[in-house]
Amino acid sequence: MMAGGDNTNWWFRRVAPLLPLGVTLLAAGCAPQSSALSTARSEMRAGHYTTAHRELTELEEHPEKLSPDELREVKDDLCVTDFTIGRPTYSVREQQRVCTEAAAEPGSQSADVLARIDGAIEQADNDRVTAAIKAGDLAGAETAVEDYESLPGANQVQVASWSNQMWKLVEQKDQRPTRSHKAALGSAIATLKRQHADARKMNDAAFKRWVVQTASVDGRPMVSDPRLEHGRLKLDLIETDLSAAALNLDKFALINDVVVARCGCDGRTDVGVGSGDLPAYVVRLDPETRASEVLILLSGANLGPAQGVSLR
Repeated sequence: MMAGGDNTNWWFRRVAPLLPLGVTLLAAGCAPQSSALSTARSEMRAGHYTTAHRELTELEEHPEKLSPDELREVKDDLCVTDFTIGRPTYSVREQQRVCTEAAAEPGSQSADVLARIDGAIEQADNDRVTAAIKAGDLAGAETAVEDYESLPGANQVQVASWSNQMWKLVEQKDQRPTRSHKAALGSAIATLKRQHADARKMNDAAFKRWVVQTASVDGRPMVSDPRLEHGRLKLDLIETDLSAAALNLDKFALINDVVVARCGCDGRTDVGVGSGDLPAYVVRLDPETRASEVLILLSGANLGPAQGVSLR
């Protein structure tokens, strides 16, 4: 995103469909306008949205000086100016907050604006996620998804679609050596099979119960619904706060050791977080250490303590 100013070069593409509605809003007020409101609207017509926003904010701070119709119009206009100026000056959360508040006023026309904001925000964040994934930037994709998920009513179907793309990026980055490390990998697998010989005696149901019990802290499970297929275990973190998981990564490493021992293969554990199943951790066998290691995928900036992105 562009920094500073009205951010018009980037956001004008998003605002263009909104402008006819904005003009309609400016003309729709049926109440006699105060001099200050007329001045603010003149600034909007001239494209001076920052100035108009400042004047409208001053008006909103003194609702006792406005009629109900004028207050409604001030809030409608603030909705338009917030969206037009856009990020980074006004976050998408702030834009939605202002427009949601405006739409709650009797007779408000901000509901249509709010719907257009929702669509523009989703498209903008989709562009950010797509660009980040194309560049191989998992952290950038994460930031864009978290930005979108912070909004009220975020479309979880869209989040799940982005998550699927992010997991595919993880797959691309996690290409395992096929020849040079094949012997070392076989030796590491054999070592884990000996260390966890009892693991092969558990049936699938018993193994899943063991996974949930092992991935627990003070008797509280960190994961739910373990799914195992062809040497790959899929886990979902119960809490979106990564702090507990970040302090107990050794538990996930142990679980993957047992996955490897049970299948006698290069087993893997994928750990997702949130309703959209964003990739949090991937656990793989390190042939050199003959033990599983946890690869941290999410930075956790908005979910828990910050972690580095580590993909080998």
